[in-house]
Amino acid sequence: MSVKCFIDPCRAAEDWAKERRNNLFYKHSRIMPLQASIRHGSRFMHVYPFAQFCLDQVLKDPQHEGGQNDPKSVWSQFMGLLSALDHIHDGRPEQYGYHFDLVSNWC
Repeated sequence: MSVKCFIDPCRAAEDWAKERRNNLFYKHSRIMPLQASIRHGSRFMHVYPFAQFCLDQVLKDPQHEGGQNDPKSVWSQFMGLLSALDHIHDGRPEQYGYHFDLVSNWC
């Protein structure tokens, strides 16, 4: 599990609530699913699954166990990420997405 903490004392509660709402709203295979949302006093946290591999390492090392570096695999990953971006930015004003929550299938 990966824990994201909101630490800005002026915006933590607002940012935590906004991201929680977005995580519950967006459903896409390339958007990291929220596992738990915790508020304890002045601490605000979200819990996400922990990525198995670092995409940067997978792309730099063709022999990495997490994926393949052949053009078809890389293109497939790229198209999947574009699909998630399209899902976040489909033109509806009530939608606000965060790009750091996007994942590849290699993760």
